[in-house]
Amino acid sequence: DAYGDLTFSTSKFPDTSQFITTLHNLGIKNVTAWVHPFINPDSSEFTPAVNKHHLLPGQSAVQGNDISLVNWWHDYGGVINYLNEETQDWQEQRLTNFMAQYDLTSLKFDAGGETYIPRCIYLQNYTGRIEYSQMYVDFVGRQTYAANAEVRVGYFSQNQPVFFRMLDKDSSWGLQNGLHSVLTTALSLGIAGYPFIMPDLIGGNGYSSPPDRELYVRWLQLSVFLPVMQFSYPPWSFDTTVIDHAKEMIILHHEITQNY
Repeated sequence: DAYGDLTFSTSKFPDTSQFITTLHNLGIKNVTAWVHPFINPDSSEFTPAVNKHHLLPGQSAVQGNDISLVNWWHDYGGVINYLNEETQDWQEQRLTNFMAQYDLTSLKFDAGGETYIPRCIYLQNYTGRIEYSQMYVDFVGRQTYAANAEVRVGYFSQNQPVFFRMLDKDSSWGLQNGLHSVLTTALSLGIAGYPFIMPDLIGGNGYSSPPDRELYVRWLQLSVFLPVMQFSYPPWSFDTTVIDHAKEMIILHHEITQNY
C-alpha cells in the first residue's frame, strides 16, 4: 500500500477487481486511476528503482546510485526519471501491467512540474528543470490510452493528445481561484493553444468549506460548455431539484461535445 507500488490500498478498496466490475455493470465503461512520478522509500519498488538508476540523481551524482528525495504531498519520495529512455520503457511496462490487472481504461498523471525537481541536481544533457515536465507529458502522449489521459503540467505540449487539467480551485465565487477563475483560466489556456482542458471539480475542492447549493449549480452550468464535467461532490449531496438539473446539464454537455 506504499506510494509507488502501483497497487490499490486494501484498506480503502478491499476487493478492487470486484469494485471495478461493479462499475462496468452499472454502465461505466471507462475507469481510470491516479498515478504520479514518485516512489517512496517504503515502497517495494524503491530499491529496485534505485539500483536500476530509474530515479533522478542526487546533488553530486551524474552517475551512480545517489538519488534526490523530494517532499511531495505524501511524505518524501524519489522522482521517476522521465528524462531517461530506459526509465520510460520500464515505467511504461509497469503502467501497462497495472492497467491490465485492474481492467483500467486510462490514467490520471498527477504532478510532473518543476516544483518537484530539486534545484540542486544536475540534469545531464538538459538545460533546465522545466524540460522534465515536457518529457513527462510527451511520455503520456505516446501511450495508446492518451486520448483519455489527464495531466496537470505542460511545456510546449500543445501537440499532445491529452487533457490538461487546471490546478485545484477553491469553493468560492471570485477571480482569486474561485468560479470566476475557471472561465478566465479556460480562455487563457485556449489562447495558449490548449483547447482540450479539464476544469477542476464542479463546486471546487472544498478545502476550507464545501460549496453551497447556488455555487454548485452555477459551477455545474459553466462546466457544460467546457470539454469535461468533473464531479467530486455528487448532485445528491443537495436535493432532487439539483439532481434533475444535473441530469439535464449532463445531457446538454453530451449534445455539445459529441461532435468534437
